[in-house]
Amino acid sequence: NHEGPCCVCVFLPHFPQSKRFSPPREEMQNFIVAVARLTKIAPAVMLGRTRQRHATYARHLAWWLMNDKGYMQADLCRLFNRDHSTVFAGIKRIELELTTREETQADVAALRSELP
Repeated sequence: NHEGPCCVCVFLPHFPQSKRFSPPREEMQNFIVAVARLTKIAPAVMLGRTRQRHATYARHLAWWLMNDKGYMQADLCRLFNRDHSTVFAGIKRIELELTTREETQADVAALRSELP
């Protein structure tokens, strides 16, 4: 468990609430922190622009997990400052890897057991 203020709070942008369900920032922080802890990628790097494989994997894993939990892709786009097609492609990448890559399967299982 994490004590004190979360290091990712500084990096989460404030985005306007959509007319549909928009998740609280704290819930989104939990996903980012959990993926960051598992992949050993700093939240700032996950939210940044780098296209290095380890960073994109962590980013895509967070997108897939949040999408799987019912978050709207539009909220993910705003949070990560990415185009819809980019988020969609990242989610599809993880879906494919879940059928072909044991490491991705293990990461998803670990994250699902850690998050509500």
